[in-house]
Amino acid sequence: MAKNGFQAMDSDMHVFEPADLWQRYIDPKYADRAPVGLKRSFRDLGIEVEGKVLPIPRNPENPALAKYRNDFFHEKYGDAGERNFDGVSQVMAMDKEGLDVAVLFPTRGLCVLGIDGLDPDFATAIARAYNDWLHDFAQTAPDRMYGVAMVAPHDVSSAVEEVRRTVKKYGFRGIFMRPNHVNGRKWSDPYYDPLWEECQTLNLPVGFHEAGRVYLPQPAMFQFCSTFSMFNTFGFPFANMPEYGLEDNMVFSTDYPHLDVEYPHAIDSFLKLPFSDQTKRKYLWDNCVRLYNFE
Repeated sequence: MAKNGFQAMDSDMHVFEPADLWQRYIDPKYADRAPVGLKRSFRDLGIEVEGKVLPIPRNPENPALAKYRNDFFHEKYGDAGERNFDGVSQVMAMDKEGLDVAVLFPTRGLCVLGIDGLDPDFATAIARAYNDWLHDFAQTAPDRMYGVAMVAPHDVSSAVEEVRRTVKKYGFRGIFMRPNHVNGRKWSDPYYDPLWEECQTLNLPVGFHEAGRVYLPQPAMFQFCSTFSMFNTFGFPFANMPEYGLEDNMVFSTDYPHLDVEYPHAIDSFLKLPFSDQTKRKYLWDNCVRLYNFE
């Protein structure tokens, strides 16, 4: 489906999980504690876990922002919403954008483990349920949609087992976690060494994906990038990576189906940027292929 002669892989396309995912997929021993997706509005990404709502709601909510968000989502994703954001609607969105391949990350699932002190076995069951659902979801087009595994870092042995399972059983292309420290452990803590070693053995990329306010430490969001100008300060070097000779380290993403998107014209907008064809090809395809080991 090359667009204007460029193949395109979305390195971070999101699914929108059904509200009852965990009721249907979690280990039956945790059925009474299964996370529940909320339905307060169209495309509500909220989820309730252990009596807590995630992401933490804004209080008070800005009515104008709420209306804008609702109108925006209906206009952008109304057709997908009619299909409850199923696998068919995901492929339709890929076709509309002009994507050949997409690597899939969650939406509700980005926050579902965002509580410090979660029971490690329960956290592992939450991740496993999502991964099982994602595999089934991707079967709509298994040659075009590929999963990235949710990993619960609360128990490193269980995390290693889940990484191994999702790669060998499902062919997942990487793992992701929130960047927030869990149980007071930094990612450099030797406790996590078995996890990094397993990923290295399997040649898997490890992604840290922040999203929303949760019940975990979030210094990057609230201390270091507390203003729009700070986001620009940190973002500017990335926009200039080609100039710095780092064009082999950038990948393309639509961020579908979120608020901060150019969908369904993300590729069109990207191709208008003043990059060489070689650089565009690297961003849209070559770097993604190398990152997720499609070579």
